[in-house]
Amino acid sequence: MPAYAPPARLFPQPTRLPPGTVLWRCHRTVRPVTCFNPVQAHSHFGGSRFDGTLSDPFPYLYLAAEPATALAEVLLRSLEFGGPACERLIPRARVAGHSLSRLTTVAPLEIIRLVTEEDLAAVAQDSWLLETEGAGYAQTRHWAQALRRNASWAQGMVWQSRRHRPRLAYVLFGDRCGEEALRAEPDVSLDLDTAVGRWKANQLLAGLRAAIEEPVIDDREPRHRGGSDARRTSGEDTPQGAGARRADHGNINDGILHGSQVVHNGDIRGDYVGGNKARTVHGHQVGSIHGDKHGRRP
Repeated sequence: MPAYAPPARLFPQPTRLPPGTVLWRCHRTVRPVTCFNPVQAHSHFGGSRFDGTLSDPFPYLYLAAEPATALAEVLLRSLEFGGPACERLIPRARVAGHSLSRLTTVAPLEIIRLVTEEDLAAVAQDSWLLETEGAGYAQTRHWAQALRRNASWAQGMVWQSRRHRPRLAYVLFGDRCGEEALRAEPDVSLDLDTAVGRWKANQLLAGLRAAIEEPVIDDREPRHRGGSDARRTSGEDTPQGAGARRADHGNINDGILHGSQVVHNGDIRGDYVGGNKARTVHGHQVGSIHGDKHGRRP
């Protein structure tokens, strides 16, 4: 409820994204972060919540106000708590070919607000519009068409992410605002195909009890007398090879994504707790969920 056809007259509530608003996107790496998706969803099958369809075609772009929200919206769909520590383990295949990137608005954007119960009541809806999944997406896309008809001024919509409440998720309509309204920040991006990218993504997901799976390395394998690890891996696919500097209480100076900003010179400390090494990031222990940055589990 209310999974019914929208009435002819709706009263969408407006809000504005000012220039300089910071947004985040988890996207396929081959696609620029500002690129709208031109693929129209089927009217009855597949697709996502507010995609364009053949009956109302428009390119669309899903974004989030915070980096963890952008990751959660893409990676935590229908993912159950079921790992060894009752966490959500994200298969490596799900992140393959993806990046997390930051962008900013360069022009004001007028969007429909669907954040509060009053916002939803104004369009004859309730949380169903934002909660239903799967087969219900065909109906939410039909409602998106009705909202667009009743708000010719709207360049997108905003609502509370169902996977990271109360943080905000967005969709922009490419037929009413184009890539020129957005500016990519190529220096602020995580490549999730790299170990350092997945490690930093796991810092963001730790509060949601979620982590990208990594191969478990058996520390019982023999090492050389000189202390160097007998198991050599590609330097490019390790945090050290990606430019991270490690010390006993490792200060990582290549920038850690935190909240809605990038924290440079991020202070990441390794503490020994009960004989096992655990990381604390800004006071939060996360090593117990997904191991250290080399993929080892405690």
